[in-house]
Amino acid sequence: MPVLPLDDAQPLLMPIRDAAVNTLIESQAELQDFLGLRPEMHDMLDSSTQASMLSNIFARRVRPRFAEAGVNWQQSGRMQHGVVGGAIRLRFKKLTTDLHSMNVPTETQVRMYHQWTLPGVPELTHVTLGYVLNLITRSIGAAFFICPKSFNTNHWTLPIYGQGDGPFGLFGSDDPETPDAGLDVNVSIVAANAESA
Repeated sequence: MPVLPLDDAQPLLMPIRDAAVNTLIESQAELQDFLGLRPEMHDMLDSSTQASMLSNIFARRVRPRFAEAGVNWQQSGRMQHGVVGGAIRLRFKKLTTDLHSMNVPTETQVRMYHQWTLPGVPELTHVTLGYVLNLITRSIGAAFFICPKSFNTNHWTLPIYGQGDGPFGLFGSDDPETPDAGLDVNVSIVAANAESA
């Protein structure tokens, strides 16, 4: 399946950027407020459990915001996704600091990461709305739209939010096919106490 180049994907994704980033920051703040009711929960619940909780909060909050932009955000099992511009299947995931998501390599995951067609689903480019946590402040360190090529490489990376002092090694790539994310991110942030880059 042909992958939508970044130059073609960017005009489809940028209209939902602010809704995505604001919802992500608000959802993480809501999760931290919830976990703050019992501080020991931070240690009791592993990062995968917390990521799943954040995904559920994000889905509830983003659905009406994305609907205004024509994106029907839905949940299939544990996967959150929506179709953007009739060309992109967008999903929501926590990322590693080298900008890859961690999934069990099921047949569906392998097909999505390698941009292969999913049975019974129209041919779309698979893109991840991904985030990296600042582990010190437990806030969102950065957010990206990422088009995976495999489990370990990306076709392209589009930064949409980033705090320059976020996790180390976040803004760069050794992969010549992945553009350097840089710090040229200018997002309108409306969440309380959020810093814009």
